[in-house]
Amino acid sequence: MVDKLEQEADFDNKLFNDPVELLMRIKKFMTTTVDTEWEYFGLWKTMSNLINCHQKEKENIASFCKLFEERAKALQALLGDDFLDKFTEKSQEYDLLGSHAERSQHKKESWERFMATGFLYNSDRAKDQSRIDGMTAQYTLKHLDFKQCCTFPTTLENAADVLNQHKHNNRKKNSNGGN
Repeated sequence: MVDKLEQEADFDNKLFNDPVELLMRIKKFMTTTVDTEWEYFGLWKTMSNLINCHQKEKENIASFCKLFEERAKALQALLGDDFLDKFTEKSQEYDLLGSHAERSQHKKESWERFMATGFLYNSDRAKDQSRIDGMTAQYTLKHLDFKQCCTFPTTLENAADVLNQHKHNNRKKNSNGGN
């Protein structure tokens, strides 16, 4: 690990003097293996780890949330904070925002919305599908303005709360993406 760190171009001027950055770089190296030395393999593996992070049948929300958040942060460390900016600029809610400050804040919050969405999408659908269906039905109501119809959680913490408060249904697993 020391050899890898010392080979980094910014070791002397940044990593050596910044313990937080050093820890983040160590975490990055810990998510890549010998098989993933090529950066694109490492990125692909990290993306795959997040996308395939599904809540197991008997796994509680807190455990799933912790694992999902760890994998999401590993991906964010590789892609950076602004990798969702172009997508966010094309979103319906972004178009409704008026000021530059509101739009800038919306971009900053896009990673949290992305994590909250992925967390819901990969939750145990056998237990939580009816809650997701309810939010989706609300979202499709055209007679309401966007803020009223979009009831999807916008943070990972809020998504976990939504699922914790939901009375589980006993559906069989479906094939539309969730667990």
